[in-house]
Amino acid sequence: MFSSTKRELSAAAVSATAASEQTNASGRGPGCMVIGFSEPRRQLLASAAAAAGWSVVESADPKAARIQLLREPPAMVVIDLEDPSRSAPEALKGLAERVSKQRDLLIAMCGNEDNAMEEIWARQLGV
Repeated sequence: MFSSTKRELSAAAVSATAASEQTNASGRGPGCMVIGFSEPRRQLLASAAAAAGWSVVESADPKAARIQLLREPPAMVVIDLEDPSRSAPEALKGLAERVSKQRDLLIAMCGNEDNAMEEIWARQLGV
């Protein structure tokens, strides 16, 4: 996963908690959508979001996730770029690029360990 300083993580946690409270109060769509091919990592990320107070929706299918994002936009999207089968990493990256252009949406991305190019790519998206 991409590394961050403790200050960046603390700021993100405060923003995420505030957004979670606001989303739950407004009744807008799911609070957090977790998208990724790796089921164990997706479940871990979804559990962490739920423990932080988010209502969570999981998706292993980038196309279905994109439709869900259009129908009921969440306050936060977590995209896990790990692809154990290495079959469709571009599908997740394409979704991440689309999501990064949406306003009023918190985005978190997790990547493959020790893949500096993924981290650089994600930072270029503004994530």
